[in-house]
Amino acid sequence: MRGEKQQKKEGKEKNYYLIERSYGSFQRILTLPDDANHDEVQATFKNKVLTVIRPNKA
Repeated sequence: MRGEKQQKKEGKEKNYYLIERSYGSFQRILTLPDDANHDEVQATFKNKVLTVIRPNKA
C-alpha cells in the first residue's frame, strides 16, 4: 500500500501566528508466511481498514 500524508496546523495567540505543514509519501509492506498461496491473496482498503485474505497452500 502506498499513499501520501499531508497535515496542516494553524495557531493564533496574542503575540504570534503559527503555521506548520508536513507532508510525505509512505509505503507499507507485509511479509506473507511461506504457507500462503501468493497467487490467491486478496486485499481491500475501506474506511481506513486494510483487510487481507490469504489462503494457505493445499
